[in-house]
Amino acid sequence: MFKITLNDMNCNPICDGTVFWFVENLEDFERKWLPLMAKEDIGVINRYYRSKFGEIFTDYYSDDPDLNIVQQAESETLCEKDYAYEGIRVQLINAYDE
Repeated sequence: MFKITLNDMNCNPICDGTVFWFVENLEDFERKWLPLMAKEDIGVINRYYRSKFGEIFTDYYSDDPDLNIVQQAESETLCEKDYAYEGIRVQLINAYDE
């Protein structure tokens, strides 16, 4: 399992702004994540790949190795559950109410 740590500009400004993804396959993550990235985010993409290929690289204000973008994580799956919702309306907003 891999732990991916990235900075999230849409986080509440009170928290540190990092978000974590836990994935089993980096290529699957990239296939879903890269199309969501704007062309302005090329720096984030470059840092991700540098970290993936072995450099200690963060997407944060610190170079602390604990914030390295791609890390090997020890884990085990305890439970999986799929959810399907119909007829439910959801409103998503960020910390700026946008």
